[in-house]
Amino acid sequence: RELARLPRGNQQDAAQAVRDGGLTSRQAAQLVTLLLQTDEPDARRAILDDPARYIPLQESRETAALDPRLSSGGNEIRRGLLSLRQSSRRLAQALQAFAPAGLSVQDAPVLLPLVEGVNREGQEMGTRLVQLVGQSASPRGSDHE
Repeated sequence: RELARLPRGNQQDAAQAVRDGGLTSRQAAQLVTLLLQTDEPDARRAILDDPARYIPLQESRETAALDPRLSSGGNEIRRGLLSLRQSSRRLAQALQAFAPAGLSVQDAPVLLPLVEGVNREGQEMGTRLVQLVGQSASPRGSDHE
């Protein structure tokens, strides 16, 4: 229904962005409002290509809810892990969308340092998480709040 606020020529692209991005109806409304406020075609294309970048993603119920079995620190780690999982899924969708054709030649040198940094940080974070959980599972580590 929100898409009907857009000019006819823009509705199909916006609908595709909503589907591909898995946007909620509230996020679709935000997308439409943003598109209506944007006059420049390149800016509109950027919004449609990556709506999650411009529309604040609401926390899922799973992320927002506290797990009563966990301490406050455990819930903070859980929230971070669930948020990371949500971001990873969104990135996986983008990878799948671009995998058949690949990225443009100018994308690689810009993205490579970021990809290498995220890969390194992800490996370090995984190691630290495994160590933290492993240490906390031992009897001496169980006294943390």
